Amino acid sequence: MQNTALSKLFTTSPFLLPWFLLRSGFSRAALPFGLVRRELSCEGYPIDLRCPGSDVIMIETANYGRTDNKICDADPFQMENTNCYLPDAYKIVSQRCNNRTQCVVNTGSDVFPDPCPGTYKYLEVQYECVPYIFICPGTLKAVGDPTLVFEAEQQSGAWCKDPLQAGDKIYFMPWTPYRTDTLIEFASIDDLQNGRQTATYKLPHRVDGTGFVAYDGAIFFNKERTRNIVKFDLRTRIKSGEAIVASANYHDTSPYRWGGKTDIDLAVDERGLWVIYATEQNNGRIVLSQLNPYTLRFENTWETVYDKRSASNAFMVCGVLHVVRSTYEDNEREASKSQIDYVYNTKLGQGEHVSILFPNQYQYIAAVDYNPRDNQLYVWNNFYILRYNLEFGPPDPGEGKTWFSFSMKRDQIVIIKCHWV
Repeated sequence: MQNTALSKLFTTSPFLLPWFLLRSGFSRAALPFGLVRRELSCEGYPIDLRCPGSDVIMIETANYGRTDNKICDADPFQMENTNCYLPDAYKIVSQRCNNRTQCVVNTGSDVFPDPCPGTYKYLEVQYECVPYIFICPGTLKAVGDPTLVFEAEQQSGAWCKDPLQAGDKIYFMPWTPYRTDTLIEFASIDDLQNGRQTATYKLPHRVDGTGFVAYDGAIFFNKERTRNIVKFDLRTRIKSGEAIVASANYHDTSPYRWGGKTDIDLAVDERGLWVIYATEQNNGRIVLSQLNPYTLRFENTWETVYDKRSASNAFMVCGVLHVVRSTYEDNEREASKSQIDYVYNTKLGQGEHVSILFPNQYQYIAAVDYNPRDNQLYVWNNFYILRYNLEFGPPDPGEGKTWFSFSMKRDQIVIIKCHWV
């Protein structure tokens, strides 16, 4: 039984295969992998590794040195040593590039120790593009107390990371009505805290609301005064697509409770890119659509019974919508509190009311974004930039099927957990 289950898993999940099967006597040619790609750059120049779509880089080999006297021409004496190897090159490049859709590495002493002084070296890398697999962490059980990251100058805005990029880049967008058209990039949280900007991007349109997200090298946002979603490529700095959210209410017709033109909210999770909005046909209640980030086609849509104007914000985890509702002391009918009080499971097509405490000491939640790479919430709340840890329990058993999660290492595959999906 166990061998059968593992066989089925490996058949459908080639990303988990290589070292286990290679050590079991399987030839590499028989495995369902893509072509091995080769890139080379001479000393002093960057090497640029890229994968299509949402596939990510897996480094196969890397060497910084020289093994050929015809590559990267230089003075003859700088090309004589063709036995120049840096054993740590594989580790260095893997740490920088694995699990990223694109990666740029400078070929030189600022990245690599010098294995052969006096020799003109080059960096040669072989890699594959493989699917990045997010493992659902389970059913959300609790939201931890927030960690204060930064105090902004603006009361509202949004900040996030790109879950398909392994680096520490932060994307930061303060929001001001009718004047928001700039995205700020920071290399890390430390740079954000110290105001060291890496780049700024002038967007092709002004932005409505605080619902932007970053996904696979692009940002997605609601174009001002429209029901349109714009895709903006961060590498080329141009608009690469636009999609209309049919029938969606927009521009403060059905915003979240605090307003802010938050009619159309975007979210990302383990299963992709989502749009959270409301329609007149659904009587102003939340509608949820899954959007293909590459074709910008809507793949499926679900209608819920939750009034969008009653929600303070919402986010997605593992294909499940989580709605945050806050009540404040100035509302005499209700005690001041914040909680996740509704979830909608898109796999089951079912919603239910729940009660999960959501710490909200600043009482003005402008944006809540979940990152499936680190399983944290990125929140903007009344000038304060916050992160929340989440606690998960046994995964949703809705589909009633057991499978295994694996962690792949070079010499072994380790079972992490057995769970339901």
